[in-house]
Amino acid sequence: MKRVVCAIMAGILLLAGQTAVPAAEKTLLGITAVPGENDSYSAMKAEAANPEYTFQTVNGDTVSSLSDGTKDVTVLVFGRISCGNSASTIQNIAQSGWVHNPKVRVIFVEMNKASLEEVKGFADLYGCEDITFCYDTGSGGVGAMWHYLSMAGISSSVTLPGTVLIDGQNNVQNIFTGYQSSYSIYLAMNQFTKVGGEGEQEDALRDIAVEGREDYDAVNRVLALVNETRAAEGAPALALDASLCEAAMLRAAEISLFYSHTRPNGQDCSSLLRKSSAHGENIALYAMDADMVMANWNRSPGHHANIVSTAYTSIGIGCFIDGDGSRCWVQCFDNVAATAPVRSGIVPVTRTISVWQSMIDLQTTEKSEIGCGDTQAAVQMDVRNSNREWSYCRTKLSAANFDFTSSNPGVAEVSEGGVITVKAVGTAVITASLKQNPAIKVSRTVAKKAHSYRDTVVAPTNTSQGYTLHTCTSCGDSYRDTYMPILTQPSGSEPGNGASGSEPGNGTSGSGSGSGTSGNEPGSGTTGSSESGSASGNRPGDTQTVGNQTGSQKFELQSAQITLSYTSTVYSGKEKRPSVKVVDRHGQFLGSEHYTVQYSNNSNVGQAAVKVLLRGSYAGSLSKTFTIVPKGTAISKVTAGKKGFTVKWKKQKIQTSGYEVAYSTSRRFAKKASGTAVIKKSGVSSTKVKRLKAKKAYYVRIRTYKTVRINGVSTKLYSGWSAIRQVKTK
Repeated sequence: MKRVVCAIMAGILLLAGQTAVPAAEKTLLGITAVPGENDSYSAMKAEAANPEYTFQTVNGDTVSSLSDGTKDVTVLVFGRISCGNSASTIQNIAQSGWVHNPKVRVIFVEMNKASLEEVKGFADLYGCEDITFCYDTGSGGVGAMWHYLSMAGISSSVTLPGTVLIDGQNNVQNIFTGYQSSYSIYLAMNQFTKVGGEGEQEDALRDIAVEGREDYDAVNRVLALVNETRAAEGAPALALDASLCEAAMLRAAEISLFYSHTRPNGQDCSSLLRKSSAHGENIALYAMDADMVMANWNRSPGHHANIVSTAYTSIGIGCFIDGDGSRCWVQCFDNVAATAPVRSGIVPVTRTISVWQSMIDLQTTEKSEIGCGDTQAAVQMDVRNSNREWSYCRTKLSAANFDFTSSNPGVAEVSEGGVITVKAVGTAVITASLKQNPAIKVSRTVAKKAHSYRDTVVAPTNTSQGYTLHTCTSCGDSYRDTYMPILTQPSGSEPGNGASGSEPGNGTSGSGSGSGTSGNEPGSGTTGSSESGSASGNRPGDTQTVGNQTGSQKFELQSAQITLSYTSTVYSGKEKRPSVKVVDRHGQFLGSEHYTVQYSNNSNVGQAAVKVLLRGSYAGSLSKTFTIVPKGTAISKVTAGKKGFTVKWKKQKIQTSGYEVAYSTSRRFAKKASGTAVIKKSGVSSTKVKRLKAKKAYYVRIRTYKTVRINGVSTKLYSGWSAIRQVKTK
């Protein structure tokens, strides 16, 4: 969903007893928004009787703003489905613990005349049945909101949403404007009634380091264009002020994380400025240079009004360039005498931004696949924050914010600075955890592909060895093994000169005394000896084996020529002995008379080894491994609970380290719809899974695991999954 910050204006921009101040505004793709006087996390006390309004719900009925006495709190949220502030606030409420409290009701009122189907689609995004969504068939929503805001003395401009808290006696207790976390609303409710927030997460400010560059040359160009614009309308030139420039540069870094006139710490933008009777702010994202951003601002009536206002005498300009080269722009105005700045050029900078953790949305590349032929050994893990008010803005954050860990250092390890070094074939999950709150984290899967070889047997010849050529079908990498010796010529291969008679039928054994010589006459192919001689006959139909007689060269067989009847099996407490098959260089299976088999580490969960010792016509040894996984378990009972469930299973303590409970709204356990609870003790037989969606069907399964060391690396081996059970949360 595209998010934009929305605002409403009512009447003229005047507050009683104050000097008229032009409204600061911003534009996003042509949509203009004006911030209010009280855009902050602090509530405005109203303390007035609650008026009655009736709103049309997406379910076909109506709901009243008046409490019927069964609720301790009514939370009215007036917003627009296209507004980023409104969407973020509703998302926070939907994910809270207190929204399911039967003493609390939440009503969202759409104010932009969105259709019934559009508001239904908006409601479906959050899947929270405890929020009543209403659409506006006329102007009733807008009128109701301004009636409530007038109770707090607001009559000029305001950033959406407007949030109203009403107690059980129908008194308006508090009014908020702008983005809100669920925790800020939770605290305000507890000021006048006790609201339980089961699993409620406390919001807190976190300091986030953002690295980038500040462009002071662009500042001077913007200043020149501002004063050209003012001169064209007869307004005096503005002076560049050092303190306003520092405020504008900080604000430029802030809007890269949270694009709003409300600062990421919840304060109004004016909290950074000097005390002045007039001040304003213009902000913008992504304009490539000073000329482009000034053209955009001047096309917007509100921005242009700030630029040419005679109420201002000083200006500060900020241009922050983030890690991707995107530019964030800010103008700050006031009417205090200026102190000239002295900086110029483009300066590297690290800005520390105070941010409510509810605004932090970490993102990174989900998965990196490194090809089998890719020699790249290192890759930087970039962590970004998705801007809650402009989701297309994803600012790189400094690696100094995070602790980095690898699930499998044998495959990929990661440095303190987030540099991932790929070491071996396999998969590793790299996690970046925020140092100030490790529960805020993001992960990236790194997978190094293995070669996929195609085997070609090259036969030996009279002049060269034979071998098996292995060629990777992905990258072309190749190697040779399983060498076969050069074919040898039998003795007497030349006519009349050798042990074999050259004439058919003359390969007879000679006898007599003497040392014996090779026959030289046709048909005399005999080999003499002191007592008797023998020769290999070469008659048609006789078979001759070359180079494989007992006592000749022995042939080495490589590991690619051994196969096991299985490579994984389940622990049973007994030795595991998969049967072995060995293949010779011609692809023929060798009989067991040619080898013996040894097994090791083949009883307990882990990696077992098989060693084949060759004998007879073959020499050397072959090795293979297989895995013994822990015995699984079964779910005995699943009991529904409030936004969760309790699952019980049969203990499996032997050769087991713990359990994993997987749950999902998808029967196929699709990744985005699933979660996992890890139980690190084998003696446990139940666990509670909390903070799920209410009244939602979940599929549940369980498996055991044992942590072992394989090749010096700590590795989890898992059993198979149990049968799936289903439960519907309350």
